[in-house]
Amino acid sequence: MLAKLKTFSLVGIEAELVDVEVDVSPVALPKTILVGLPEAAVRESTHRVGRALVNSGYIRPEDRVVINLAPAELPKQAATFDLPMSLGMLVASGQLESDKFEHYAVVGELALEGQVAKRMPTILPTLTPSESIETTRIYSAVGRLPPGQPLMARRPFRSPHHTISEPNPANCADKHSWSVRTKTTAIGLDQLPIVAL
Repeated sequence: MLAKLKTFSLVGIEAELVDVEVDVSPVALPKTILVGLPEAAVRESTHRVGRALVNSGYIRPEDRVVINLAPAELPKQAATFDLPMSLGMLVASGQLESDKFEHYAVVGELALEGQVAKRMPTILPTLTPSESIETTRIYSAVGRLPPGQPLMARRPFRSPHHTISEPNPANCADKHSWSVRTKTTAIGLDQLPIVAL
C-alpha cells in the first residue's frame, strides 16, 4: 500500500516542500529503504521511527518499507522527517486512516518513546493575567500548585494516552476530573489519528 504525505525541509531560512511517499509491501526479509538523497541524520532516523512506533503501541511493519523523499535534489538533513515517515508507515501498513494528509504538512522529531507532544508547552501562548489567576486557583484547590510558585505562569499541558475513551476521576492521582482544569489547559492528543497532524 502507498501513503503520500507532505513535509518541509529547511534550506537556509526557507522551508521547502517535500513529498513523502511510503510503500509497504510483503517480502521474506523485512527491510527499510530510504531514497531521495537523505543525509545521515535522516537515514539514522529509520531506526528511531521503528522503535517509536512500537513504543507507542503500534506495530512496526515487518515487510519491505520504501520511503521516498522528493524532490531528490533538495537537501534533507534534519530529524524533523521522523513524524511524516512514521505516519506514512502507519497509513501504508493499514494501521491509520486519515483524509487530512492531503491538506496538511507534517513536521516533527520523535523520541524512542514516540511523544512529540512533549515539545508543545514551549510553543503554547502564555497565560493571560486572568487565565493565570484562574489556573492558579484551580491547581491550588486540588493540591497541584508547584511548591514555591505562588502564580501559574505557564499554560498547563496534559497528554493522555491514545487508548483512553474518557478521563476517569477514580484513576487520577488528585481524584478530580480533568474537566475542572481544561479551560486553560492545553490537551495534547498526538496519538489520536485524527489529531496527530
